[in-house]
Amino acid sequence: MSAQSGHHASNSAPSGIRTIFVCGASRAYGEVNVVLPLAESVINEGGEAWFLMSSLAAQLTRRRFPNRVFALSTNRRENQLVFWRMVKKYRPDVIVFSELYELLRPFVTPEFPFFNWKLLQDLAHLDATLVFMDFIAQTLLLQSVLDCPQCARKLGEEALYLFLERLSVILPCPLNEPGPVADRRGIPYDVNRHSKDSAANGNRSECRSRYLGQSANKDSLLILRASSTWQVNLAESQGLCLYEYLSDLLAHYLEGISRPVLLVSVSDAHKLRGPSRNGILTVLNLPNLPPEEFRDVLLSADLIITDNEISYSVAQAIGKTPVLVLVNSFTPVELAQRERSDSVIGRLIAAGPGKWGDSVFPHSVYPLPMAAEELETGNGADSSEPDPSGALLPYTTRLGRMPSSPYLRAELYGGSETKETLRRLLLDPTAGKALRQQEVSYLQRLRGLSEGAEVLGKIHTATKLRAHTVI
Repeated sequence: MSAQSGHHASNSAPSGIRTIFVCGASRAYGEVNVVLPLAESVINEGGEAWFLMSSLAAQLTRRRFPNRVFALSTNRRENQLVFWRMVKKYRPDVIVFSELYELLRPFVTPEFPFFNWKLLQDLAHLDATLVFMDFIAQTLLLQSVLDCPQCARKLGEEALYLFLERLSVILPCPLNEPGPVADRRGIPYDVNRHSKDSAANGNRSECRSRYLGQSANKDSLLILRASSTWQVNLAESQGLCLYEYLSDLLAHYLEGISRPVLLVSVSDAHKLRGPSRNGILTVLNLPNLPPEEFRDVLLSADLIITDNEISYSVAQAIGKTPVLVLVNSFTPVELAQRERSDSVIGRLIAAGPGKWGDSVFPHSVYPLPMAAEELETGNGADSSEPDPSGALLPYTTRLGRMPSSPYLRAELYGGSETKETLRRLLLDPTAGKALRQQEVSYLQRLRGLSEGAEVLGKIHTATKLRAHTVI
């Protein structure tokens, strides 16, 4: 049957859609943490959901949907056979792909291979709506694959074109910009329409007391720092050592703050050591927390620090806890020119080749090197002029290409500028004024969005959504 026959010819209601989710993410939790609420939205609206997933994603998903999850293997042919059996048995109205890294890197064999030219060809004619959950603005990159002769030949140029031509795009928020964006393809939707912020309902004080202690609760500052397991593992595999000296760097930036600071670092993959010198900073290492407990800490902290500009879990703090993204825009040579050799940053850079390897390089998602478009655009703040009130200016672009929710950023090796940014964020109530204003505006736009099941239903029943397919 053709793509426009069968299911598409029906006038079925948006509620009741039968959906298969394909999630091959093998290292990061972000994609599956967005897939799960989308699937719950489908089920809450009377639909059905099944999952074909990497071992990491399957492990998490089985906790909520124990009898609906099929695992991908390391064999492409086996994975395709399982997929087509699922299609035959469950007769999906919609198939959602949470990531398409395999199409973006056709010459790299992933841990859980799935796509090839034959699958793309068959998908192009499948009687189901195909949807891509564009987590980090990859639609532009998918379009560029067609302009790469070697890539197109590898994937089958005609099959790839037919697949992308009918692949609709949805944009999870609160990471993406919910309002209209010129020339952007994709429909924004609200991931967490029905989520409850338990910390906002009286748990904040209890959560802070648990970590800071009753007597210190009023005076101490709580900073949350979370690092994805895939970031740590990739850094270690490449011999990169940022996490070995990060606590010393933060302790330096927090000098001069008159209140004790507790840095809660959440990671199953590594532990931050305490600062070399005694001071106001104390480090508490915790393993990965259950989602509800992690969210309590996230909403109870005074500040969240991350080295991942596109962290979905951190984006959920919008309007509740300020987030500071630590990036590096400089090479070691540029940093050496910026900093005195006897400064903390200068000594750190000088020790790099022998002690830290090649850990210092431009990045906005550590340890991935910063892309060319990021270096060119700088992910600039909304204005090149300083805010008249002295407030720190938010950024609204991520990865140099992705209109997004507002956030603050500072240079990881920014010296006195980063020290002043942290001081103001923690002690100056006016510093976050511009961020709070943009967050309020963002949340107003977010409230105007439909939830995921409704968006999938509209895509499924629409006859023409050409503005929101990949090509």
